[in-house]
Amino acid sequence: MDTQNHALAARLIFESLSIASLWILAGLALSNRLLPTRLSRLIGWLLIALCLLLTGIYFFLVCSRSWEIDIRDITSPGGFWIVGMMLIGTYLVVSSGEASTKFLSYLGYPLMLILLCSVLVHSWGYDILGRKIVYSFSGYYRPSGLFYSPLEAGLGALVGWGMGLALSFNSKAKYRWFGYFLTCLSTAIVYLTLSRSAWLGLGIAVLMGVVWAVKSSNWRLLPALGGTVGMFLLCSLAMPIGWGRTAYAFQNDPSVQNRLVTWRELPQMVFTHPFGVPYTGKMPSMPKMHWRATFVNAYFDLLVYFGLLPIFSFLWVLGILLRRSWKSIAQGGPHSSFGLAFFATLICLFFMSPYWDSLTCVLWGGLWGVVAGLEGSDAQ
Repeated sequence: MDTQNHALAARLIFESLSIASLWILAGLALSNRLLPTRLSRLIGWLLIALCLLLTGIYFFLVCSRSWEIDIRDITSPGGFWIVGMMLIGTYLVVSSGEASTKFLSYLGYPLMLILLCSVLVHSWGYDILGRKIVYSFSGYYRPSGLFYSPLEAGLGALVGWGMGLALSFNSKAKYRWFGYFLTCLSTAIVYLTLSRSAWLGLGIAVLMGVVWAVKSSNWRLLPALGGTVGMFLLCSLAMPIGWGRTAYAFQNDPSVQNRLVTWRELPQMVFTHPFGVPYTGKMPSMPKMHWRATFVNAYFDLLVYFGLLPIFSFLWVLGILLRRSWKSIAQGGPHSSFGLAFFATLICLFFMSPYWDSLTCVLWGGLWGVVAGLEGSDAQ
């Protein structure tokens, strides 16, 4: 037994140090202590390719429907790595002289359009993945498309919203109108998922955008923001049940209560396990929970399962991104769109944890990598 305990402790320390090293590397890169070169751009593309390969494997396993092994037990630990690798890879590509718009055009926009349309198709009653778990509210089946659940679909739609917002600044009318379309489509998906975390992130980002646009006379941002508000109101009129779920959050909603219960136990778990707790598939303090162990908070999950060192290094990177996103909003232009999307995802992630969905981790890390690379691309 002592040998097993020592082996488990060694594994937890190794995993904690490994994840911390990944985020320290990201912080060094974002701090321009690792200067972008042609080699770094190649490394960036390799990291992105690796993340996409892992996501492809994830989809293969899901579509094969071999449910003897819970797919989340396989992909969840990898999700922590994919976010960091995708952030570093995207940053190296964008800041090495590649225009962020070109990068997104070749990879991001087609992928995002496919994903959003898959959620739309799911809302019509056709589940592409044929999953057994159904998320519903008052008889309404919440769509997720190719994403794992409506929570991940909502976060992905926030990334799409920022991409559409950026494209709405394009000087060519056809691209500008496609940007408006993508912004409105992403807003509709955010609504259809009934993800309150995505709703909150989108609402605060829109409010920030409107205030800053008026304050700085950045009027080119207002049409897309107006389209966002208009589409959300249109969805509200067509399907008012969404607001019923929002009100349900203040009426002893079990999902809200589960968050509060687990969050209260966070300090004790961190104090007793500074290098993280072993992943067992169930919340250590709530063995009767029927879903995967998660605090439904991306930051808390990183802290609990990997310890203090990774969260400190992650917060260092987060501080850099906050500074750059705020600067991009202040400067206006298409870069402000990514800054607003960053704040939307930042808020959303406080109420959901997408680590078991590799696809969502790719989008999350990619968006934050673009935000990190904006300063470097401007400099060149």
